[in-house]
Amino acid sequence: MQPQELNQLIEKYYEGLTSLKEEKQLLEWLRTSPDGDTYADVLAQLEIMLQLNTDIKTDPGFDQQIIAALQVDQPMKNRWLQTSRLTGIAATVLVFLAVWIGSELLKPTEVYGTINDPKLAFNETTRILDKVSGGLNKGLKPAQQSTEKLVKGLEKVEKAIEKSNQLNEVNKASQYLNSFTRVYIKLGHKNNKN
Repeated sequence: MQPQELNQLIEKYYEGLTSLKEEKQLLEWLRTSPDGDTYADVLAQLEIMLQLNTDIKTDPGFDQQIIAALQVDQPMKNRWLQTSRLTGIAATVLVFLAVWIGSELLKPTEVYGTINDPKLAFNETTRILDKVSGGLNKGLKPAQQSTEKLVKGLEKVEKAIEKSNQLNEVNKASQYLNSFTRVYIKLGHKNNKN
């Protein structure tokens, strides 16, 4: 047997896909092969499994032992089903209780002073907003008056600045006249001396 064929047969054995004939063929090859030492673990497992298979086939009471074990487990299975059913029912009841209690807690409650009629609520809101607006306007009147006084004061300052500009112009004119008079006087004095 080629090493590649041997490895494929061993893989097939470990996957549980070999027939009894292939298992016996693999066992004989591993026992007689000079390379059998490298596959000693496979040989030991194969010998144990073949021995178990022959023991099971020769034991007439094996099938009865399995059937007896299955019958003992049957009542346990029924108890488990009954327990799981009761658990499911209890869980369902708890879910329904939780939903009912949650819906009662989350139910909207009326607040004192609320109005359910939309027209009446609109009218009441308009009235309250008018009252708030009036209060705000009343608070703005002093600020408006202060602003008007400030504007009037600024106008007075502008007029004073204009007057001062006019005075500056008069001062300039006065300075020009003074300079002319000085020139005239100096020129006049010269002319009188002649």
